Amino acid sequence: MAKYKVVTFSPSADQPDVASQVPPNTQPPPSAPPVLASQPPTTGPSLFIPDARSGRIGHPRGAAPLKALPEAKSENVAIIRNGVAVAILGNTGRCYNVQVGNKVGYMHDTWIHVDQYDSGPFGKRHIQVKSFGDYAAAEAYVRSSSIPLSAYLATNGWFAITLDSTFDERMAKNLANEMKARGAIPADAYPTFGNNYVRKVSCQ
Repeated sequence: MAKYKVVTFSPSADQPDVASQVPPNTQPPPSAPPVLASQPPTTGPSLFIPDARSGRIGHPRGAAPLKALPEAKSENVAIIRNGVAVAILGNTGRCYNVQVGNKVGYMHDTWIHVDQYDSGPFGKRHIQVKSFGDYAAAEAYVRSSSIPLSAYLATNGWFAITLDSTFDERMAKNLANEMKARGAIPADAYPTFGNNYVRKVSCQ
């Protein structure tokens, strides 16, 4: 960097004062506006739900009926046991149009563990304790809880609140009953496969 030194200058009688050469109405150049620090945008979790294309039967009774029509009272085309793979051809309301081997019919969306979702290990139960229609309420509930909880985006756009772990059938039932008895979770909490959970969302 160049070094600078101060030089004292005294005007002589035959040289005008430098200040007198500057027009009296000259204004200093406008200062640049202050640069404000940008704040990162506050965003919630992604609400994207991938298309369900394949999965496995996961019914609490061990098998699920394949219906001729997307109606609860429709006749059964077949009874499909848990773990059998199905192709999902489309959906009508809360029912999937599925193909199992050479049979085609309808199943409720809570009876199929969808491969394209990240709902947890196949065959394990969640214990759902609450659900909310918006992320802010779900996040506040999880953060204020004295027990470890998770929030899952569900296929209906709501957020399901569950215990932070999954369990086998007997453990899930016993634990849910024990925690409800001592008031640790709401009385209407229940074990579920969580087949309509799309993915876990961060509330931490």
